[in-house]
Amino acid sequence: MNERMLVAINGLKTLTNNGQKSFQIVNIGGVFEEKMGFNTPISVEDLQLMKQLALPSDYYDLLQLSNGLSLFQDSFQGMALGGAVCEIYDAETVCQKMVSSTADRLSFHSLAT
Repeated sequence: MNERMLVAINGLKTLTNNGQKSFQIVNIGGVFEEKMGFNTPISVEDLQLMKQLALPSDYYDLLQLSNGLSLFQDSFQGMALGGAVCEIYDAETVCQKMVSSTADRLSFHSLAT
């Protein structure tokens, strides 16, 4: 497993009490509340299935720590500001997007021939 990723993700989990505790960032215009979202790690069986796909090895490492995550979910004075600044999809979403993308390419190919 990627040691830097392990330290970074576990550090964020500790800092935010596994995503349950927000923290404040002072920025131009005021104080923003930030949250992190972590999912339950992927099961060993599902990880083995995912490894059949041609995805970066770091993604498989991440799935073992958190099956997808969202970083820096901003809010200002109690109002959400449009979602996470960074979102890494869970395994199910990645599979759905890959199937959808493949279907789109097949549809385009059949139209082009």
